[in-house]
Amino acid sequence: QKSMRRLAKTTNANKIPGSPVKPPFPQYHPEQILEKERLEKEGDGDFEQTLIQTVPSVPASSHLAAARSSADMSLIERDLLDLNQKLLNSIITGDWMTYKDLCDESLTCFEPESRGEFVKGLEFHRFYFDNLDWEGIASQKSKAKATMASPNVRIIGENVAIITYVRLLQTISEDGEPSCSKTEETRVWQLMDEGWKNVHFHKAVPS
Repeated sequence: QKSMRRLAKTTNANKIPGSPVKPPFPQYHPEQILEKERLEKEGDGDFEQTLIQTVPSVPASSHLAAARSSADMSLIERDLLDLNQKLLNSIITGDWMTYKDLCDESLTCFEPESRGEFVKGLEFHRFYFDNLDWEGIASQKSKAKATMASPNVRIIGENVAIITYVRLLQTISEDGEPSCSKTEETRVWQLMDEGWKNVHFHKAVPS
């Protein structure tokens, strides 16, 4: 009876006027609830005193903070995938300014175009933007599409993210023939003062 009076007192204390009664001891760990039931069944012991010696309670605020953090993380991941897609689209359309804005000046990479050599800086990439006949293939721009298949975002710390995916490039030739090629890519993004920047990527053609 003593334990039950204590239980009722705590339940009323947790009740908000006009709202349903909350479950007893909602802030306690399940193992603590089991301990309370055991003491009530045996009819001895003081649950409040025993509570100090059992598993500590987990504040509800901790669960809310974890949920909020998870939601924020998902938002960051979506933003990063959007930026990465914007980068891939700039490559298809020959949009050098967008590509430059999304990449750090010290961008490093390994890619098939460099024949396995380590490349640093943007000049290597700018060569293709400056010299490809973008006007000649303008009619084909709308018929090319880059898709990130099976993308995965890994956040490291507060300002680094790694995105891995398989890039599927769908195109239509001048003869109207469709084709699709794929490359395996990993891109490292870093949060800087001006926003997220692509600082490294590794691209490989599956054998």
